[in-house]
Amino acid sequence: MKDVMIVVGAGQISMAIARRMGAGKKIILGDKNIENAKNIQKTMVDAGFDVEVIEMDLSSRQDILKMIDMAKSYGPIKMLVNGAGVSPSQAPIEAILKVNLYGTAVLLEEVGKKDLIKKLRKYFKDEEIFEYYNINSQIERALDRKVYLDSGAYIIIEKTEALISIDVNTGQNIGNKTSQELIFQTNLEATKEIARQIKLRNLAGIIIVDFIDMKKFSDRKRVLEEFKKYLSEDKAEKNSVEYTNLGLIQFTRKRQGKELAFYYKEKCQYCEGTGYFLSKERIILNLLEDLNSQIKSQDIKKIEIRAKKGIIKELSKYIDNNKIEYIEDNNFYKIGYKMELYS
Repeated sequence: MKDVMIVVGAGQISMAIARRMGAGKKIILGDKNIENAKNIQKTMVDAGFDVEVIEMDLSSRQDILKMIDMAKSYGPIKMLVNGAGVSPSQAPIEAILKVNLYGTAVLLEEVGKKDLIKKLRKYFKDEEIFEYYNINSQIERALDRKVYLDSGAYIIIEKTEALISIDVNTGQNIGNKTSQELIFQTNLEATKEIARQIKLRNLAGIIIVDFIDMKKFSDRKRVLEEFKKYLSEDKAEKNSVEYTNLGLIQFTRKRQGKELAFYYKEKCQYCEGTGYFLSKERIILNLLEDLNSQIKSQDIKKIEIRAKKGIIKELSKYIDNNKIEYIEDNNFYKIGYKMELYS
């Protein structure tokens, strides 16, 4: 028996969710266009997913019940994704749908989510729903490491293997207040946004917040109280929200599901998530070492080097050999170049 994911409609967003969250689950894909669904099934099966397709119309109760029965035969239904990319079975507030409202209500009732039916409302506008409600820009903001506040100050959110650090900076916020008043007001403003970003991003584990240093004990106390107040609006379990001996606020937040970044980001294959890659100087030194070991070989007739223009220009200053052919290539290679040997 496997956990089952029901996907209604083979839309771009719903299938992206299925690919992200469907690993290890039985995916039941229902769509009016069965040929299109079968093509998607083949692609996903080749990628290692377990997918079954069924022809169905969301406006037909009979089709819906048939799909539900099929899904239940494989195991418990854990997730429902509709054709608009909304996941009603997990929606915390409401599901705003650009699909058949009746059909969705039947689906929710059948999978044991009847309490969510009252939260449904039809979306009638022609504009894309995510654009109309400004969801895309909010998602982009929640994925950025730097988040600006209304005052011009900003917070930096960094994730490491061990913990999550959040740093508050005054930025362009200079105002007309004294230095300590400005710092206090900036920290107060940041408390609400930090709590919001933690919830939006679904950050978990050890979280350390570095507010701007405050001299007054009363200011430090007020900032902590405000921060706790906004954190309390998040239902996730949190422990020990207090100042450390270094003046940082440290606490833990219990993990519930995946972080937001899991669904929208992949680790960079070049820098492997560090944010850094080899400098031009290091690339040239590595290339010279490779070339010195290869040029001496009598079996090699030709060496083809593909690299960016700047690398080739610098390299040609150090080495000139008729075995070497330089080719400008703007593709980004992890080691900065590509070398091919011909004998």
